[in-house]
Amino acid sequence: MLAIDFLGAAGTVTGSKYSITYGDRHIMVDCGMFQGDPDLVERNREMWPYPARDYQALLLTHAHIDHSGAIPKFVADGFDGPILCTEPTIELCELLLPDSAKIMRMEGNPLFSDENAQQALALMEGCRYYKQYEVMPGVGVTFFDAGHILGSAWLEVEFDPLPDWPEQRPVRVVFSGDLGRGHSPLLAAPDRPYQADFLILESTYGGHRHSRISAVDQLCEAVARVQRQRSNLVIPAFAVQRSQDLAYLFESMPVGNISLYVDSPMAARAIRVFERYPDYLNKKACQRLNETEQLLRYQHLRVCETSEQSRAILNKKPPRVIISASGMAEGGRVLHHLRHHLPDSRSMILLAGYQCEGTRGWQLQNGDAYLDIDGRSIPVRADVESLDGLSGHADYSEITEWLSELEEPPRATFMVHGDEESLQAQQERFSQWGWHAEVPQHRQRFQLLP
Repeated sequence: MLAIDFLGAAGTVTGSKYSITYGDRHIMVDCGMFQGDPDLVERNREMWPYPARDYQALLLTHAHIDHSGAIPKFVADGFDGPILCTEPTIELCELLLPDSAKIMRMEGNPLFSDENAQQALALMEGCRYYKQYEVMPGVGVTFFDAGHILGSAWLEVEFDPLPDWPEQRPVRVVFSGDLGRGHSPLLAAPDRPYQADFLILESTYGGHRHSRISAVDQLCEAVARVQRQRSNLVIPAFAVQRSQDLAYLFESMPVGNISLYVDSPMAARAIRVFERYPDYLNKKACQRLNETEQLLRYQHLRVCETSEQSRAILNKKPPRVIISASGMAEGGRVLHHLRHHLPDSRSMILLAGYQCEGTRGWQLQNGDAYLDIDGRSIPVRADVESLDGLSGHADYSEITEWLSELEEPPRATFMVHGDEESLQAQQERFSQWGWHAEVPQHRQRFQLLP
């Protein structure tokens, strides 16, 4: 039997987690944490469909917490098999997983310990793109560039035929992970699949088409506005990938000598990870690193790692641009900057990534008049806009392009990692193509083959 249990990112954009049963053995693909809405967060404590110790391996598409964050809990519950992922993913998880443990400990609601995070990291094995690795007897995996964040991958998992299968040939199951757009300042366009018997496809923007206004034009307009008003621009940004993308763009922008601050210790450490992996960047960024060994060269950039450096930003005269984590404003130093700048009608807040429902970023995006930060109700008088041109997720037209080289339709396509509207739109589109398209529900099982 070949079956899949959808343990996360089913009907929502968070908690990516898929349990695969092959005969009498099991593997996990991604093991993400649910974030945002409290009802979703409660799912982080659900039981695994099989004892964690019975899983042979875990395949990880990339380091973001909604794909990797529950791995230490999986380990705490008994998993001790190999975790296969790319080498940059390991280094980024070395930043993200201990930080996640620290945040949960501070909030008094830990799912796992610091020791569990270190145990999980010790199980990770680095893989290269385009080479097939044995997961267990009869199962191989190949990692392809997904263009989403540094080291991100979509997976082609190949299963040797079992005796009861109607066709005695290998079966390919493709997991898209999170797909980039092909317009990243630092990353190459996603590789495209040619064959897929079954497809598990992200649909974050399955019903949406991104603005064709470039991210550079949007940023230039925002910077010009705060320069005219002698005010400040605050950009909540994910510490991994989005912060580096934004800072990289400033070098080529006509923004004069405006001061740019990247205020995030994790973003600072992630910059150094990027600089160690030029081969995982696009040709232009790779060439730059090979020539100078320095990724970010905007003359007026200041990277703030210490709390003293962070506090000193507020003493600087405007205008200035502050890039700070977290990207959904759920924690981190950006809360300090939002608390200071949201009440100022001259300031501007630019949301630079997807905002999960229930997060502070989502509240800002939806026009809430007040934002709760550390128990205080902060009035929102600053101008709030979204930077659509720098999204890290493909829209429906870019997903269609990614699928364009498939030799034939998959036997079944499962839409995941999207809200209800996006999933339904994607399903309707595939149905028009004559594809068999499913929208799994949380913890629903599908038997792919007997």
